[in-house]
Amino acid sequence: MSRLNYTIIGDAVNLASRLEALTRRYEVGMIVSEEVAERVRDEFLIRELDMVRVKGKSGGDRIFQVVAEQTEKWIETIKMHKHALKCRKNKKIPIFPILFKASLRILD
Repeated sequence: MSRLNYTIIGDAVNLASRLEALTRRYEVGMIVSEEVAERVRDEFLIRELDMVRVKGKSGGDRIFQVVAEQTEKWIETIKMHKHALKCRKNKKIPIFPILFKASLRILD
């Protein structure tokens, strides 16, 4: 196997390992990369979780939760969560925690 092939496979395995480890931090069953989220978006609900920097890579990667249940509660949660992330990206930091917590309460 050439070094280039190893690097490509190694990067994918490294990213998968890092994402799997993040499931505990975000308390979700599955985290996927932006590329995977785009591929499954038509079949599952997708919730953006965060932008993280994976060790060994430059720049940040957006990470997503795959949600198997397509219930009204989840749809509302994802809408509120998107709004919370938008506030964080627009530097409306004081409002972010409030919206984020509210999005999680919808599921209760």
